[in-house]
Amino acid sequence: PTAYPASRMGGANVGPEFTQVECRALANLVEMERSSSQIKGVTQISQFNEVLQAAVVSSGRWQKWLQPEEQGKAFEHLSPERQQWLVMTGARYIWTSEQVQNARARLYDNLRNERFDPDRYVVEYIAQRIMKYFKAFNLIDSLPRLEQEFRRRDSLPFWGEGDIVSAGELIVEIMRPNLNQPLDQTGQFNGPFASGAPAIFA
Repeated sequence: PTAYPASRMGGANVGPEFTQVECRALANLVEMERSSSQIKGVTQISQFNEVLQAAVVSSGRWQKWLQPEEQGKAFEHLSPERQQWLVMTGARYIWTSEQVQNARARLYDNLRNERFDPDRYVVEYIAQRIMKYFKAFNLIDSLPRLEQEFRRRDSLPFWGEGDIVSAGELIVEIMRPNLNQPLDQTGQFNGPFASGAPAIFA
């Protein structure tokens, strides 16, 4: 994550990465379920990995990431490593699939007890990775600053009239005070924005 602010980038597309992080957390739960079923005799295994893969394959989205030498190959003819990568990358498009949701619910039910909450485990697993971006982009404790600045600007003319650029650039302005200044340093932003808009625009 630190490479983004180091290269003066004020944002990052984190969807693919966090989907893979979520998949790894769920894979850990599947391993727990497998061990638990042998000990406790769980009869209805979730088959979550199989259901997830089937949903990704049937969606067809995996085909957009095929390498030139893989074009035209059926999913099952790809290497196990590539199959896993394609499932983890395409999972974000099918989390709401009924089959996937049902398998996930079954997985959670098989593991939940008074000492372990599977959903909380997954959320905290993802949160640990998110915190690395919060630190890299200097976003720790930034919400009060954003809320305060939005309240201040509510009374300004033209504020909140539908210009998405101004709202997005407000966050950049607060987090990166100067276009030539590292994101992890504070200071006064004097503009202009990357779009060319002056600092007084909003």
